[in-house]
Amino acid sequence: MKHWTALVLGLALLAVVNAAMPKFVDVSRAKGLLPLNQVSDWRLYANKYQGMTVADLDGDGYYELYCPNHGNNAELYWSNGARGFTYVDPRVYKQDTHGAVALDLNGDKHLDIIHTRGGQRGSSPTLPTVIETFGKGNMRQTQGQAFFIDLEPMRGRSIASFDFNGNGWMTFCL
Repeated sequence: MKHWTALVLGLALLAVVNAAMPKFVDVSRAKGLLPLNQVSDWRLYANKYQGMTVADLDGDGYYELYCPNHGNNAELYWSNGARGFTYVDPRVYKQDTHGAVALDLNGDKHLDIIHTRGGQRGSSPTLPTVIETFGKGNMRQTQGQAFFIDLEPMRGRSIASFDFNGNGWMTFCL
């Protein structure tokens, strides 16, 4: 009798747990996010995202997705609000991108992106790259020197931003 009670309680518990388990539904394709094996002609193994940035780059109240991709440029998805995203060709950047952060570097009220870049296993270090944004889909890529990011070329991996000294301006750390 005790075994039946334990079995019934175990089955009841299993039913409750299964009913409460969240279910994952992949809506990425319906929302404009491309599966890894359909992004341009990249090889699936090369898609290694590092330091993805989620930010409202054009000030429309919806978040854009900037996905640095170790070894293969980056992906940028502009938000279309509730309809999803528009994919921007990652070959625009032509760089081994790593960590990224969004902040307004030039005071134009649009968030810009700074991303660190790989250095060919240390043999070819580089400066961070800045992507200035000027509203939906309008952007320009420059090297860090344009914004007084005068660093020695390095092999970057991550970047973070915060108001370090409390002056109201974001500071970033590489």
